[in-house]
Amino acid sequence: MRTIKIQQFTEEDEEFFELGDETEVMVTDDEWRLLEEAQDVIWIDRLGGFYALVG
Repeated sequence: MRTIKIQQFTEEDEEFFELGDETEVMVTDDEWRLLEEAQDVIWIDRLGGFYALVG
């Protein structure tokens, strides 16, 4: 597990919009790899939402 800074998003009509402020959360190594490789908004099951890395 590691702590990273992410932004949550909501999806509407196949477009993503920021949801709240960026925050720090604990993610698994697999979740971190997915976020790092995607460099985009992805769904994370365990967190129950769409997220992207900040910065």
